Amino acid sequence: MNKEIKFELNRLTDYSDEELIREMQRVANLISTERITRQEFDKHSKASFSTISKRFGGWKNALERAGLENRWSRKALKQAGIGTQKLTAQRFTDDELIAELHRVAAMFEGQPLTTETFNLYGRVCAITIARRLGSWNKAMKQAGLEVPNKGKRYTDDEYRENLLQVWTHYGRQPIYGEMNKPPSTIKATAYEKKWGKWRSALSAFVKYANSDSNLSTTASVGEQPVPEVISPHITKPKEIIKEKRSLSIGLRFKILHRDNFRCVLCGASPATHLGCELHVDHILPWSKGGRTVEENLRSLCASCNIGRGNRYTE
Repeated sequence: MNKEIKFELNRLTDYSDEELIREMQRVANLISTERITRQEFDKHSKASFSTISKRFGGWKNALERAGLENRWSRKALKQAGIGTQKLTAQRFTDDELIAELHRVAAMFEGQPLTTETFNLYGRVCAITIARRLGSWNKAMKQAGLEVPNKGKRYTDDEYRENLLQVWTHYGRQPIYGEMNKPPSTIKATAYEKKWGKWRSALSAFVKYANSDSNLSTTASVGEQPVPEVISPHITKPKEIIKEKRSLSIGLRFKILHRDNFRCVLCGASPATHLGCELHVDHILPWSKGGRTVEENLRSLCASCNIGRGNRYTE
């Protein structure tokens, strides 16, 4: 039985405003109650309630910055008419309904706005907007927003690639709620529909990654010499085998996990550095005879990898 691989930092290493807001949004997905209390937040968070409150001038301001103002308090929810108490569509013109779509969509950085998400944060129900403007998709088009593609059928590789991207982004096994926001492009519910349970989807991914091989038994994109090792890194051709230059999902996952989802040169990680993108790089370049095998692969951030080009360095 394959053991699931887990890697997780207990505290944030980057306390920028952006990372604190991202952490608040992550924790909000873990708390089921309407109000996010200090006790519940500190139980799940990698940054303390007091640290965030001081940074943003109070807990209410912090929640507003994170787009979570409806998780402040029951009294505030009722006064604002959101969350626990929806307003009727008769109080809104069509233009105001479209403005409300834009308000909620802005909380999610351009991610397609679903009816489920809108019902959590909108001041009217999604069904009300759908009835007023013809349908949910028509309302989204009228507002100039991206229409959620709920009917899209994903291939198995698309599911795996997406999960690998999210796993790399957090530097650990992702939780259910994290699949519903960037960088994920496939919702957690889609994984549930495919595998029955979120846990089953994770198990299927780990099983596939552990068994996935990068060697091809049929003709591949290119043929590469099997190197004869002269030193730990210098090689020369010995015989020809069929081997892909591109990396399989399983091999990429193995290398990224081995290197703790960090650049081995500068230490950058998507979990701690905003905008960091990790690549799996050939130590001895493919063009110079390097093979696509674990011993010749390492994790590099995009900056280090692009700067290196196809130069070989120890």
